[in-house]
Amino acid sequence: MLSGLRSALLQPVSGASLAVARMAFGVTVVVEVGRYVYHDWIWAYYVEPVLRLTYYGWGWVPAASYPVLLVVFGLLAAAGAALALGYRTRLAATATALLLGYVFLLEQGRYLNHIYLMVVLAALFALLPSGGAWSLDRWRQSKAWRGAIPAWGLRAFQTQLALVYTTAAVAKINGDWLRGEPIGMWLEPTLAGSPLAVLLGWEPWPLLFAWGGLALDLLAVPALFWRRTRVLAVAALVSFHLFNAWAFEIGVFPWLM
Repeated sequence: MLSGLRSALLQPVSGASLAVARMAFGVTVVVEVGRYVYHDWIWAYYVEPVLRLTYYGWGWVPAASYPVLLVVFGLLAAAGAALALGYRTRLAATATALLLGYVFLLEQGRYLNHIYLMVVLAALFALLPSGGAWSLDRWRQSKAWRGAIPAWGLRAFQTQLALVYTTAAVAKINGDWLRGEPIGMWLEPTLAGSPLAVLLGWEPWPLLFAWGGLALDLLAVPALFWRRTRVLAVAALVSFHLFNAWAFEIGVFPWLM
């Protein structure tokens, strides 16, 4: 049994999908840095506040001056770009994880679960053979752009994303969510000024969104793995995340997913 599992995990598979994920993630990092610079969030979040809240056990992480933070974010953008291009892939991913991790640990008051997820994904890309296809690394080594990678590399990444959807579903299994709250309270101001305002007069609409979101998170993983439902699952998830980007102020997370 173990030998069969080992054989399955070492079996060569196309590295294209992991490479696309790597490229999209790197671009997302660059865009997020751009948003922080454009909105001057670096100053507002990490320099201007008088009181600094630190994570338990991480109080030793030093704060930095504004010029130093600009350098940190500049290096982060460069690392994200290098990761997207597949240039020194593991080094770029490691730098992205360390720099993002530093920014994440600077201020507990700015905790965002999607930044935590980005740190985890960057660290994962540092461990996985994500530069095995469609990367400058392969071009530098005079290898074909389309490379094969061991199956474990792809499965590890799929497992991490599966955990995101599964834990999101588990978190929604509570009395408030199953009664349609706080999703109803969150969505009402957004829907009121949109073509979907007609839903507000329909009493069950918060339950529709609450249970629909739970069902989507719960079914996402099996629907993505089953070939017959994969296209439908991708379409549903893309629509779901685009809706979240429109309805809520949750930063880069919908685009990341």
